[in-house]
Amino acid sequence: MHSNDIRFYKYMSPESAIASLASGAMRWPIPKLLNDPFEFPVSMDFKFTGEKIANALTKKFVTMA
Repeated sequence: MHSNDIRFYKYMSPESAIASLASGAMRWPIPKLLNDPFEFPVSMDFKFTGEKIANALTKKFVTMA
């Protein structure tokens, strides 16, 4: 493992792990329900800016209207 690698582990039963691998998806608890402050990363790196999400939401709302 390199010094700049970031890894986040999820513990699950073998059955859940097989289902997760088969579907290619994972579910995470809501952070405020976690009882360990180190159980969830403090900062999250999103691949979009606030402006991009605002523009996408505006476009979607206009389409819906």
